[in-house]
Amino acid sequence: MLLTFSQEDALKWAAFSGDHNPIHFDAERAKALGMDSMTVHGMRAMHDMKNHLHNMLSSSVSTGEHYRFCVRLRQSVKYHVPHKILASCNTNNGNVSGQLINTLTDEPCFSATLSSVSARPSSKMALMQCISGQEYRALYQQFSSGLNEQNCQWVFEDALLFRCLMQSTDVLSTLADVLPEMKAMTLHEMFEQLPVVQTHHEVHFSDALRHFLAPAAGYSQAFRYDFQPPLVLGDRENGFIIRLGCQGGGDPENLLTTSITLKTWPVVPSTIFE
Repeated sequence: MLLTFSQEDALKWAAFSGDHNPIHFDAERAKALGMDSMTVHGMRAMHDMKNHLHNMLSSSVSTGEHYRFCVRLRQSVKYHVPHKILASCNTNNGNVSGQLINTLTDEPCFSATLSSVSARPSSKMALMQCISGQEYRALYQQFSSGLNEQNCQWVFEDALLFRCLMQSTDVLSTLADVLPEMKAMTLHEMFEQLPVVQTHHEVHFSDALRHFLAPAAGYSQAFRYDFQPPLVLGDRENGFIIRLGCQGGGDPENLLTTSITLKTWPVVPSTIFE
């Protein structure tokens, strides 16, 4: 499976997710933030892998009650460079795995695994935030039109929770304690000030979320969600590791849990916080 990403892909993903990190759109700003060139959103690049592995799992491996999708991002995905997905199925372990390969260098950009697991992670989250059924349908229509394809429910709800993380004013509270000079209320504002890349992504979901959604699906339930306390490790001299988590769903018995791990460059206030 061959893939080539353009800035049109980036614009569509940013319109849905709210992720306008300048390393994806502004070559000069990307260089100022320590990147050698503009890069594709990690979440957008892994979308095709999610659907590809989902289809392989459905057709090749016996299904279970719960699933785990895990990605390790190794290097940035470049615009206008052909990439290919190489995937394999392990029927003994009940999982499928794949890599996104840069065809010019033959090196992997990220590796991913989708596997059945015994149970989803336990959670005591109250899920106090809410998206109405009407808004849920509208967001799915925007999401599917931006990708020009039909998507299964877990893939969309994973993207939806990432969107919620981008918009939240709560998730940066811990980072504000260690970087008080950074004037950012949301992840989007943080991306404008700090060079940030995604390193890991993990999703847990139930079998009920594996079906495909129609853009005009008559979804009427409210989608409730909330955030896990963020984890921040590191220091300004060596950079920070930030782990963010979110859980949500329309059915309390079929929740999806997603987490992303971000890495910042070392913080130099004179060049970053201008």
